[in-house]
Amino acid sequence: MYSIERILKFLPVLDTDDLAEWVVDRGAGDGTEPVSAGVEYADAVHRFCEAVFDAADEIGEPAAGDERAKIVMELKRAAEAEERCPGVLLGYLRNGTILSWVRELRRLEEA
Repeated sequence: MYSIERILKFLPVLDTDDLAEWVVDRGAGDGTEPVSAGVEYADAVHRFCEAVFDAADEIGEPAAGDERAKIVMELKRAAEAEERCPGVLLGYLRNGTILSWVRELRRLEEA
């Protein structure tokens, strides 16, 4: 599967610490503007998410028992969660969840 191969190419990148950082905008700093926070992701993370969405689109509705499809859908849900709750994807990246899912995906592809 071409799209899954694209995801796997990000393994070395996902194993680094320079993937994202919190950005806090304190507005005017005098309390007249609300404080806002978000995450600024490295370009590689955006490309990784694009690869995940492409793979999920290619898979469509996963068949029962298809572990590769299950992992791709988990990755997709993690990327989608970022839109609703900034920092979720960063948490998954920093705690190694994303990396472990992609390593498992590689193991399944090599089997």
